Amino acid sequence: MIQQNDPFMCLVVEDDLEEIEILRLALKENNNDNNFQMTVAQSLQEAFAIMDRQPVHLAILDLNLPDSHGFETFLQFQDKHFGVPVVVVTGHEDEELALRAIRMGAQDYIAKGVFRPELTIRAMRFAIERHRIMESYIGTAMQDELTGLYNRRGFLDFAAKQLRLSIRNEKDLILLYVDLDNMKLVNDNFGHRMGDQLLKDTAEILRKALRDTDIIGRIGGDEFVALALGAASEYTGIIVTRLMRLIKEFNEANQRKYNIALSLGIASFDPRSPITIEELLKRADQAMYMDKRSHKDWAQPR
Repeated sequence: MIQQNDPFMCLVVEDDLEEIEILRLALKENNNDNNFQMTVAQSLQEAFAIMDRQPVHLAILDLNLPDSHGFETFLQFQDKHFGVPVVVVTGHEDEELALRAIRMGAQDYIAKGVFRPELTIRAMRFAIERHRIMESYIGTAMQDELTGLYNRRGFLDFAAKQLRLSIRNEKDLILLYVDLDNMKLVNDNFGHRMGDQLLKDTAEILRKALRDTDIIGRIGGDEFVALALGAASEYTGIIVTRLMRLIKEFNEANQRKYNIALSLGIASFDPRSPITIEELLKRADQAMYMDKRSHKDWAQPR
């Protein structure tokens, strides 16, 4: 997470020296607060090596590199560094690939030959503003003591600000509402200490399933919410797939006396037709309730 006085590190993954220079000049001309720093990788594997050594807050990713081509480049990057915001770069004839990447979670795209530096700077400033807002909300008054996530007050206050930011930058959002199906069973069979462990395990899985830029909170006894920023509705499948895979892996590891079982509801936020965070939560809660009613075999304690 970016601290207030830390530089904002932008990784450019690009093998075209002319494009690299264009981006370098764009950053230099728009770096009014001297907070942007840029480093370059000319292949996907070089990018991964850099990110293993130092923090990166935004990646500008060419989809066609010496060691990876097309949409597979974006998929590999997401799989390796899911939490890092991405602006994709592609040829003008491959614009559909860029739009597909945006639907799957990329922040924005740049088309070669029609480069508009203001789009890149806007995406970078959007990421910086998000991180700074997140930084301002770190504190015990906004934090759930058990899980370390945002508490109800912190989530609602922070999410309301993110919705306003979304409207200003015309970025879609999705809200996930998660309810544990077997919390009472675990408490009744193994005691509240084990129930607390179930909550902490669920919080950790949600952290792994979502991006660093997403907001996660515990807003009730066994209720969690997550706001995925800059994500279109098509991106929902990625998040749900990751979440279900992580839960399956957790349960198969057989390290606890219980399985994790949950119900999930999802609601989308369209900045062109804005609603309040309370209304968004209500819609996601209703979807979660329908999911819970559809469950025939909830996981029991082991």
